[in-house]
Amino acid sequence: MKESARKIDNLLARIFKIIGKILKFTFYAIIIGINGILIFRMLSAGDPRVMETLMVNDRTAALWEASDGEMEVLTQKQYLLSEDGRFAQSNLRWMPDINQLQITVRYNNSTVEGLVEDFLMPETQFEGEEVVIPDPPNDDEDLFDITLVKVIKTSESDQSPDEESLNDNALDEEEAEVYRQEVRYTYSASLSAEKLVYNYRRLIFDDIDLSDAAELYLEFYYRDAVDYAAAPYTELLIWRAGDDRPYELTKHDIKALEQGAVNND
Repeated sequence: MKESARKIDNLLARIFKIIGKILKFTFYAIIIGINGILIFRMLSAGDPRVMETLMVNDRTAALWEASDGEMEVLTQKQYLLSEDGRFAQSNLRWMPDINQLQITVRYNNSTVEGLVEDFLMPETQFEGEEVVIPDPPNDDEDLFDITLVKVIKTSESDQSPDEESLNDNALDEEEAEVYRQEVRYTYSASLSAEKLVYNYRRLIFDDIDLSDAAELYLEFYYRDAVDYAAAPYTELLIWRAGDDRPYELTKHDIKALEQGAVNND
């Protein structure tokens, strides 16, 4: 009887020992897995280097050649995400000597999938009708028409007497739109890249006059639904008068400038 009890005790001891090792192994595996994910995210965070580096067209190359290494470049950091969270902007570079602005925009795969619901699904459905969900557009194509919109600053002297009297009456937002003067620019060069679930575009805008600018926005329209008179799919504030700060060229910027102009139409 005692011998049987001893065998049972030994068996239970071995079982508990094995369970303890399994729990210990599982615990360490979870810790290693969590740290691995964190390290991977740290290493993969940020834009691709090509999206952080200055693009160089003929104007940029000429400025670098004439500057003797003292090229003035400014930057700003406004709201990084659009209100709907689908788009982000980064790496703004402003070169006042040639009126050139460069910027990177980003959207993820869920944004592409959202196009199906926003633009491609049938507007009406009949009861009992089979719903055919179309495929999202090809990621490799330019899905969005992206333009730069300059909002021009105005003063009381620029307004007519009627406008001044309206302004004195504490205009609401809708009435204030009367005074929003805009100039739209299209980019002169672009470069695309992908990383993880993100799609990137780096854009160059030339001949940008900021002397009368209050703010700059990027406006996005779906390529098959472009109507500048209508509200954009989304917009990003990228620049505001008075918020410029110096940008120090990186070794990658300098290398790109030394290599000269690249055609990125």
